[in-house]
Amino acid sequence: MPDPSGAAIKAACTHWLSQHVPVPVGERLRGLASSPHAALEPDVYGKGGAVAVLEARTAELLGKPAAVFVAKGMTAQLCSLRAHIEARGTTDVAIHPQSHLDVDEAGAIERVGGAAAIRLGRYRPFGVAELQAVTDRLAAVVIELPLRRSGYLLPPLGELKAISAHCRDHRIPLHFDGARLWEAAAAYGVPLADLAALAAIQVNAGDISFAAALFVFGLYSALMPKRPKINPLSLISFTTGAGAVMLIPLVGWEISGGDVLKSDTLTISTVVFVVIFPSTMAYLFFNRGIELIGPNRAAPFFHLVPVFGSAMAILLLGEKPELFHLVGYALVLAGIFTASRRGSSRTRT
Repeated sequence: MPDPSGAAIKAACTHWLSQHVPVPVGERLRGLASSPHAALEPDVYGKGGAVAVLEARTAELLGKPAAVFVAKGMTAQLCSLRAHIEARGTTDVAIHPQSHLDVDEAGAIERVGGAAAIRLGRYRPFGVAELQAVTDRLAAVVIELPLRRSGYLLPPLGELKAISAHCRDHRIPLHFDGARLWEAAAAYGVPLADLAALAAIQVNAGDISFAAALFVFGLYSALMPKRPKINPLSLISFTTGAGAVMLIPLVGWEISGGDVLKSDTLTISTVVFVVIFPSTMAYLFFNRGIELIGPNRAAPFFHLVPVFGSAMAILLLGEKPELFHLVGYALVLAGIFTASRRGSSRTRT
């Protein structure tokens, strides 16, 4: 009677595509027992032991600062995509219709991960042209390397680099479903770290702009005592108006990348809150503080922004408080106290 599982045929195979030749369980266990890592202490819920060795070696090969072992790859991928969805504020995820995330997991990417799949391509891996045609704001772009259901096809390396550049330019997370990343790197003829770097989060213009903004705000504080003697509301109106005009090109750039605000109650309420409190009221109070105690003593209080921001995230968003929060709070408060004391001493002298 024919074996529907094909076990006999599989057992006779000597070469396998995209996996190791199967071995009996006993032989596998004996091989593990002879490993030099078998003498290590067992891990405790994924911490320490051979798991730590595996994570360190994987991080080294992929050129990453760290790696984490997850028993089920699909679980790790759903968690990663869910994090991108929440961070980007949209559920749309670009994915190939033959991706095993879509085909082999009973719709888990949508039913469990909460994604709205935008399926690109048919059988061959999709390219940057199909991705550029998507007008929706994307939470992530998923590429399976290689595309197993289509016969282990890989996109051309140049096309993969173009997709990576497109995602980086539009600030879209690029997610590699890399169950066969080692084989993909061998097929491309590139080091693992170079392939993994295509999906890396890198320092971008936004990070540089933020650092520049900190410098400009310090300059703003230092020059505030030299401002024209005008009504505080007039000063706020001029500075916010000038800022709005300067932001027009950046708004156009964001809209061209698909980042469009939704006209719903939450968005409108957020805009109203930002206009009244972090903008108008905060600047009125800060400018008044500079008048009373001078820029050198007032400027350090700007570092309370991340303190209040993280505290509100803990109270309102369920952020888990960690030791580094307390250390950061202590350093910021110590710096403010030191700057204020030194300023007071010079004033009394």
